[in-house]
Amino acid sequence: MQVKILSYYRLHKIPILLALASILFYYTFAYHLVRTDFVKLITLATALFFICYKLIQFEKWNFKFLLTAGILFRLVFLCVEPMLSQDFNRFIWDGELVLQGLNPYLQTPDTIVELGKISIDNAAHLYASMGEISAKNFSNYPPLNQLIFALAAFFSGKSMVGGIITMRIIILLADIGVVYFGRKLLTHLNLSSHLVFWYFLNPLVVIELTGNLHFEGVMLFFFIWSMYLLSQKNTCLQLQY
Repeated sequence: MQVKILSYYRLHKIPILLALASILFYYTFAYHLVRTDFVKLITLATALFFICYKLIQFEKWNFKFLLTAGILFRLVFLCVEPMLSQDFNRFIWDGELVLQGLNPYLQTPDTIVELGKISIDNAAHLYASMGEISAKNFSNYPPLNQLIFALAAFFSGKSMVGGIITMRIIILLADIGVVYFGRKLLTHLNLSSHLVFWYFLNPLVVIELTGNLHFEGVMLFFFIWSMYLLSQKNTCLQLQY
């Protein structure tokens, strides 16, 4: 077993070191970056994009390595509050309303706080942290998102860590789904399946979706899945004729 590990390390030494460097940079991004520190942000992002390019260049046919690396990069953010976005506070707020059987589209947080008739866990913190613009506007997130927010609110508890972990796991699973169906779709189109890792290892995707808890990746999963199903249907129709 040790011989196999050593042999694998020798064959993939540089990519492994690059992946470890990425984990360190993502850790710095998640835990030690102030959003106003523009120079540090750009420096980290530039380094991560360069490593992304090199990882795909070195290991583009090593599916397990690139998949594992992408998952590990995302897990760095698992328990930490987003540093570059405060939207997650509104997500959990809307989820709390859904859990109480209330329509999150009918009243703004400002109105709810003024009326003081609804009991929401961590209400003061969520309201203060979501930002003035979000607090005075109606929710604009679609029903599927509201379902995810309700799950996050259910597991949030007083610390909200449970809610953050829940949302991140859903986003991570969606990204894995993009890789799964994306590779199949690329193969069907006679394109190289490794191209999907330009999405999965992209630092902008990792930071903005998993790190900042945005759900475009979930929507992209359904889009890629639907494109794959359509491609299969078209193939079946062509075979019939």
